[in-house]
Amino acid sequence: MRLKVILDEEGKGEVLLDRDYRRRFISFLKDVFAAAGREVYERLYNSRIPGGADGKRLLPPRKPFTFSVYLGKAFRTIEGSDYLLTSLPYEFLFSTGDPLIASHFYNGVLRLRSNGYSLNLSSITKAQPLHLKVGEITLAREEVIKSRAVLFKTKQPVIITAPKEPLKKEEGEEGYYVVPGDDGWEEILRQRLFEDYRRTKGKELKGDLRFKEVKNPLAMEILSRWGKLDKTFVQKPIKTTRIKHYGVHALRGFKGVFLLCGPVELLQFVYQYGMGVRTGQGFGMLDVLAQLKEEVCLEKKEN
Repeated sequence: MRLKVILDEEGKGEVLLDRDYRRRFISFLKDVFAAAGREVYERLYNSRIPGGADGKRLLPPRKPFTFSVYLGKAFRTIEGSDYLLTSLPYEFLFSTGDPLIASHFYNGVLRLRSNGYSLNLSSITKAQPLHLKVGEITLAREEVIKSRAVLFKTKQPVIITAPKEPLKKEEGEEGYYVVPGDDGWEEILRQRLFEDYRRTKGKELKGDLRFKEVKNPLAMEILSRWGKLDKTFVQKPIKTTRIKHYGVHALRGFKGVFLLCGPVELLQFVYQYGMGVRTGQGFGMLDVLAQLKEEVCLEKKEN
């Protein structure tokens, strides 16, 4: 389920917003779930479950949702600046495959709105106070995955870490985060996504997984005809990026367009819950561009 919330301040137009903006919207999300009920809030943000390579460390549960913030029609990056040019209203897009979580999010938003809540973003704007009021909340369009091959586009960068030792290195080291083209990429991705499915759904899922950059002729043809996409996606479908988050440029991820082949349940999972780690911090949200025949993921045979 996908829900869209309008966040706006009357009379405000363009706003210079810090690139490290996600942390304030994480706070908004916490406020929403706190308003919906302490039990769900405690489960999402204060509980711990066994995890780690040895299964003995107590770790926060994987958040059963992801989100993305649309920063207005005027949005653009500013070369050499720590700020982004944005314009109001903003749209907060929330996605989950859990009806209970969706219900709590919806009810929490309504309670905040009825209580006159405002989200103070003044600390991350450039010399400009900004207090966003909660506006309309609506259902957003959601795809139902029926194919084992899906052409995805990242709505937010995807962050992948290796879920098991010895592949995983210390946080901050090159190699702790992995991106397409790195050694062992597809196997690490397979481990991560199937493990995320198990942790979130509470059950095992079997099957293979293939990640393909958009080089297959059929996929490239579909991509080139997709009028809603910028031409740069055709020229360079996958781009590695560094993301400023909580004050440091520590996260390494990727964005762009790619083919993912695997069990339908897994493809539906990454679409609804987000792909990779830190989905609860505004990373990993995907859009479906097209559902294709599984053959598009096969290597082209040499003559």
